[in-house]
Amino acid sequence: MKTKWNKNRYLSLLSCSTTLLVISPALLISCSNNNKNNEEETTPSSPILSDQEIVNNYISSLKKPSIKPEKSSDKINIFAKDINTEEMVKSWFNDLPVSNENVTSSFISSTPAEGDEQTLIIKYDISRNNYHKVYQFQESGFKKVVDEPTDPSNPNEFSDQEIVNNYISSLKKPSIKPEKSSDKINIFAKDINTEEMVKSWFNDLPVSNENVTSSFISSTPAEGDEQTLIIKYDISRNNYHQVYQFQESGFKKVVDEPTEPSNPNELINFSISIKRSNGKKLLIYPTIEIYDKNNVLIKEKWFGPDDLPSWQFQLKNSTYTVKVRDMDNNVTWSYQSEYTIDEKNNNLDIIFSTNKLYEKEKPVTSSKYQKSMGIYKTDFTDVLGNKLSLADNCKNDKITLFVFFKTTCSNSKNLLQTINNLYIDSRFKNKFEVWCFSSVDNIETLRSFAQSQFPQYHMIADSNSTFRNQFYDLGTAVPRTIVIDSEGIYVDYFPGWVKLEIIQNIFQTWII
Repeated sequence: MKTKWNKNRYLSLLSCSTTLLVISPALLISCSNNNKNNEEETTPSSPILSDQEIVNNYISSLKKPSIKPEKSSDKINIFAKDINTEEMVKSWFNDLPVSNENVTSSFISSTPAEGDEQTLIIKYDISRNNYHKVYQFQESGFKKVVDEPTDPSNPNEFSDQEIVNNYISSLKKPSIKPEKSSDKINIFAKDINTEEMVKSWFNDLPVSNENVTSSFISSTPAEGDEQTLIIKYDISRNNYHQVYQFQESGFKKVVDEPTEPSNPNELINFSISIKRSNGKKLLIYPTIEIYDKNNVLIKEKWFGPDDLPSWQFQLKNSTYTVKVRDMDNNVTWSYQSEYTIDEKNNNLDIIFSTNKLYEKEKPVTSSKYQKSMGIYKTDFTDVLGNKLSLADNCKNDKITLFVFFKTTCSNSKNLLQTINNLYIDSRFKNKFEVWCFSSVDNIETLRSFAQSQFPQYHMIADSNSTFRNQFYDLGTAVPRTIVIDSEGIYVDYFPGWVKLEIIQNIFQTWII
């Protein structure tokens, strides 16, 4: 152990010595410095601030962000709701919160005040370790200039509003195509529900041209009236939009009345099959039930998810109702869930379709997530600002991997590296996407992680584990991977870091 310098002890030894000692200046300087350091060690240290105090001190030091000078004149040309991304906020404001060695600053949102499109409220999350606090500020005075009518001094120049209104005025009311007119009594208005169906039924629909853009909005029955169809289009030019709508009445579905059997004691052969529209496994547990005219269950059969449901049986010559059920009653069928079979209609092929995606986010309080159910939240924005849509992946016949992970987990990194090998496999190229959800990493960490190691993956900050909780029944450990097929259906799951061969087998099942 190093002995501390003691001036008095040294002088005492010096006076007792019979030999003259010569002390070099360097030694005195060294001793002086040691003495100074010892004195500093006894000085009371500054108080250690808590994470909360450091965050609060940083927020107190912030200068209110201000509009950049070159943007101040643009405030009258934009509503507050239009400055809705972090990039736009940065392009408009000076003095925004930034991360430093003490705190992390993460953009949360940029939204208009409730009911006020002229006032913008911007929020940031300021954090240190596990302590977080929201910092927000607002800016007023935004106002979008409404397109003014034609300048009387220049009557040859039309405004966007006038051009759109003139186009709508010129439209001829769409009419039913002649070959479809007799079909109106065989279909309800609610069944003509897509743009393709509307185009197949009507002449003279709005179309885009060099002056305006025409976009289909909806085709729905009038409220409480399945015989009247209301169709809407958005007609626009630049930033001006106007809704054009028309309606058609006289739709009516003829209900096919059952006929009395010619020989009620005769046994009839019946055949019922259930197929999935893409030809792959059903992933459901269907039960086929047969009811008589008195709605009494007389026959039923249950199938497992790996079966090819096909059922042949004999019944007396009569009319029966067929009901197809799933164990959780959450299946979306191509047609109605009840069918009629009789002597003339004794072969029934039911197509199970999963093309419809749920667009409503599922409440976190209900964590059950069964196979064959649609994905409740389908649209996300990753940390690089890319818009993600599960519906688009389905349209492009891609499967999607939901990977729940964290950047500091070695098994998470190993899993992502393993999946990375599939990008160069010609069998799977351009046929899948990987969406990575982290509940513990902030946006800046995920952005850096994506850019430096996995630029081909989409990194998404899943704050409060909102999305992950939908799959709570599959466990909470990371990494975990959920496989969504090209119809938007949860079809497979694997925990942890698995071998490449396992993932390849899963891909072969749902891609090839």
